[in-house]
Amino acid sequence: MPLPERWFSCGALPEPDQSLPQLPVYTKRQCTKIRVSEKEEFFMRWNAGLVLIILNTILLPEGQSAQNPVACYDLYELKLKAPQGVSEPFTSSNIQVDAEITRPDQKIDVVPCYYHAGQDWRLRYSPSIPGSHHIRVTCSLQGAQPAVIQEATFEAAASDLPGFIKVHPDNPHFFATAHNKTFYPVGENLAWIDPKRENYRTYFEKLSANHANWVRVWLCFWGLTELEWSSNQNQAYHGLKGYSLENAERIDQIFQAARDHGIFIQLVINHHGQYSTEVNPNWDSNPYNQANGGFLESPIQFFTHPEMKKRYKDRLRYLVARWGWTQNLFGWELWNEVNNTDALKKGTPAERQAVLDWHIEMARFLKALDPYDHLVTTSGCYIDESQGEDSTWNLPEFDYNQAHDYVSNIIGRIRSLAIQMRKYQKPFFNGEIGIHEIEWPAASEAIPLHDMLWTSLVSPQAGSAMTWYWDLNVDRHNLYSHFLPVAEIAAKIRWAEEDPLPMHADWTSQGVAPTELILEPGIGWGRSEVADIPVSPTLGGPAMGSISHYLQSAGKPDMRVNPVFHLAPSSPIRAAVILTGASRNGGSLLARLDGEVVGEIHLPPHDQKEDEIDLAKNRNRVDFDIPAGTHSLVLENPGTDWVKIKQVVFEEFADRLEVFAQGGKTQFLLWVRDRAYRSQVAQSWDGAMAIPRVEIELPELKPGTYSVTRWDTRTGQTSNLGPLEADSSGGRIILEKVDKDAFLLLERINPDKR
Repeated sequence: MPLPERWFSCGALPEPDQSLPQLPVYTKRQCTKIRVSEKEEFFMRWNAGLVLIILNTILLPEGQSAQNPVACYDLYELKLKAPQGVSEPFTSSNIQVDAEITRPDQKIDVVPCYYHAGQDWRLRYSPSIPGSHHIRVTCSLQGAQPAVIQEATFEAAASDLPGFIKVHPDNPHFFATAHNKTFYPVGENLAWIDPKRENYRTYFEKLSANHANWVRVWLCFWGLTELEWSSNQNQAYHGLKGYSLENAERIDQIFQAARDHGIFIQLVINHHGQYSTEVNPNWDSNPYNQANGGFLESPIQFFTHPEMKKRYKDRLRYLVARWGWTQNLFGWELWNEVNNTDALKKGTPAERQAVLDWHIEMARFLKALDPYDHLVTTSGCYIDESQGEDSTWNLPEFDYNQAHDYVSNIIGRIRSLAIQMRKYQKPFFNGEIGIHEIEWPAASEAIPLHDMLWTSLVSPQAGSAMTWYWDLNVDRHNLYSHFLPVAEIAAKIRWAEEDPLPMHADWTSQGVAPTELILEPGIGWGRSEVADIPVSPTLGGPAMGSISHYLQSAGKPDMRVNPVFHLAPSSPIRAAVILTGASRNGGSLLARLDGEVVGEIHLPPHDQKEDEIDLAKNRNRVDFDIPAGTHSLVLENPGTDWVKIKQVVFEEFADRLEVFAQGGKTQFLLWVRDRAYRSQVAQSWDGAMAIPRVEIELPELKPGTYSVTRWDTRTGQTSNLGPLEADSSGGRIILEKVDKDAFLLLERINPDKR
């Protein structure tokens, strides 16, 4: 029975070993090394012509595992025998096997082949157009002229498989399938699992059952998905003597499970800890570390050492050869948070620039190598951290942008950053996001996950924000159902055509008293992107998403921004500024209302972790009154080093409801949310606390008739609110009883007739 289109089922890899993920112990399998005699070595080095003749006789086809014809975007695989005497089959300067595939349109795809095991080499290829394909396999030993060692022909048949994900040809802010159908990623990080007790297939089953379609997987040694690592960490690794073929087979099976469940994988090739001595450091066990028999004296050399670059390019060859063929490879991510490597944490300006140069070089190499044009991205390439901008965001070598944020103000950060990222004319979404301080057991209520998913739908970005806490939060508390209604709504939006942008809304909540307005910063470590923060009872302080948690002193002038809050309460209110940490050097907070000091805190130096100063022994908040009228509140730090702002609170000031809206040509999306529903009250929340009635004005709604569908964001149940008539002044929506939140989808009826 054909699977629904959303599953993107793509067939199967040949002969998968389903038992491997459950094995508690993994058998070491090293490729056999066959010594080359002096005579054979002489001919290989000095008589290239004779070597090519020999190759023609020893590299023969063993058979094909793909059916003929092969469906477009499915797998064609050709099994080959390797030449004798090649001791380093992963090094292209020793042996390089490529396939030149002439397509029906006479274009030629050059596809690298890879060493599989023993004497077994493989060609894996995915055709993109139907018709006859001619294969011409060549091999070169030690840089000699390539010899043709095999030729074959196969037929490809048309299919409705989605094909490789690309930037949408009609709108650079979104993704598309090979058939130009918009692809909107919804999912989570799934960086690694415990291979002794878990397998990816189980996770994929839970995600796909709720229509999620995207995950982010790391190649990391503890998850047994790395190809090279020190053998003393796990018997699956062989140091620099060769790739872990056991782990390569494991990655085969990860992609197999992804294909079976319609999941697309963003594959992270490197992570920061591998080349860090400070942040999640793994340098001590890195096989390239000179102390472990490698050739790098420090992790900083990774980006400049000629031999390291050469080996990295060979690694890219292997990745493309073995997994480039699969459409379920969403994109290549060169680095996870390269800003946390020693090169960017401790490097000189020249060493920091080398990181960016490396990214450009490797992205270009990968794009030239990959015949399928998979998307390329990276994360955390902040060459100048004070600018708050990844240096690859504006580079053409990188197809889409992502950001990683761990903040209290998830909603504000997602919306403000999405708006800012539009200027790069690329798809963007949050590749990692999480709350700044995990609050258990409140996280079991799924408020952070819920908020990040629904905020994404009303923000101008290419996919959902991707939670980091796949194991501690989503899986532990079985929160997968939160993906389902978001994915269903996302499938109804014509993203590329509509290109929705934030729109203005006015509203009033009836039958409830004003509530406190809690404003939280939306940026972790970094410079605030704005200084002025307009504050209103309905809109709150949307600019807080662009404000840093860290209030800097004069000691960091390039990162120092003093936030200014502009507000006009209609009656006197009480306000507070709350801190959550301070530098080891100490720091201060000074609050000025209309130029007058209304509160100050001075925190002393301490020897604890920077965010763990005992605030119980030190005053961590200032409280003050704000009269009715127009005012400006300025926060300054006259101290030695930074202090960390947790919240700015205005009591009995805000409307209970907040409305986030964005719209396109004919489709408009609104998420309405009760400010009073927070983690602190989630356990005791009662339906009687719901807002009885809400009136929403949409002055930017174009004249016409609109259908209005209301979604329960937790159950996915829908209700039709009847047609809405909009005129030159916009339209009005009346909602009865908003319990926690609700989502509205407005669609213009018969727009072509208006």
